[in-house]
Amino acid sequence: MKVVAIIPAHNEEEGIEKTIMSIVEQGHRVEKILVACDNCTDKTPEICERISLSHREVDYFLTVGNEKRKAGALNQAFDRIKDEDWDFLLQVDADSFLRKDLLEEGIKEFEKNPKLGGLCSRFRVRDYKKGNRFLYTLQYLEYSFFDSMQIEKGLYTHVLSGTASLLKREALEMFFPDPVWDENSIVEDYSLTLELREMGWEAKVGKNMHIKTDYMHTWKDLWKQRKRWIYGTAEELMKHGWQSYTRRDIVGQWANLFFGFFQIAFIILLTYLLIIGEITEWHPLGILVPVVVLVNKVYRNKYIEKKTFLNLFVANTLVFEFFYHTFLVLCNFYCYFRLIFNMQPKWQ
Repeated sequence: MKVVAIIPAHNEEEGIEKTIMSIVEQGHRVEKILVACDNCTDKTPEICERISLSHREVDYFLTVGNEKRKAGALNQAFDRIKDEDWDFLLQVDADSFLRKDLLEEGIKEFEKNPKLGGLCSRFRVRDYKKGNRFLYTLQYLEYSFFDSMQIEKGLYTHVLSGTASLLKREALEMFFPDPVWDENSIVEDYSLTLELREMGWEAKVGKNMHIKTDYMHTWKDLWKQRKRWIYGTAEELMKHGWQSYTRRDIVGQWANLFFGFFQIAFIILLTYLLIIGEITEWHPLGILVPVVVLVNKVYRNKYIEKKTFLNLFVANTLVFEFFYHTFLVLCNFYCYFRLIFNMQPKWQ
């Protein structure tokens, strides 16, 4: 089975070499690795040029007139390799690092299931390098618990994430002559996932496809990232409507809003009662709910790869993750408010 890889890269000089080499060093050979240097103002092209001199399979190009962000860069890269001889396309973000057996494991799963159109990697946060250390820990735990939920849901994936996904040529050819990635969507990977499911293809998590990816270094960057994810996801679901392939995701969105509403209401009510001095003792239910949550957290500790004191302390203390989740809930409501009034945020 022949594999080609494309990497959209906008000013990724810090990690692009490690990303490329993690593909070069795969146990299953990659015929071609094409980097789309998209409106770069740093040394990303120079780094790619240097690597290409010693690795013939590595190539790069500068995007031309791309105003469609990541989707535009992906489509320009795909246009350059679509007529070549390959069976699978590996699409990787420029800040993702692959485990050496990722392709071998992914291809095995495609061979078992002819209905598979794409496989998403199981991604965890890379090792800490810089930025807000506490925020890093919260994201590390969030990604760990998210991974545990994917495994327990039978490897169902909400999205063939751009972090690293393996896509079947036969599935992608169904888009021709239209672009594979929707350039009018701010979540091009989720749009692609829905389109594949609409065509009858399955999208799953690769059980043994592991990668490490970058994290948001500041609360501002995290807000911008989640704003794009949440708004874009809701926008795509509205576009497709209630279908057999969207029902699960729509119900999930409703559930997030429902429980988010009660979380905010609980905070407001508790704050009010504390201010007026009405809380003199705790009701048994007020103790039972945190206990149930704590038991679930302790159970999920087995999915935390690095069981450091800080990770376990933050994961099992509850209060830190509670306020982190509240931050995400507020972002969720903010995005739906803008969606209702058709106020699409501006994306940098």
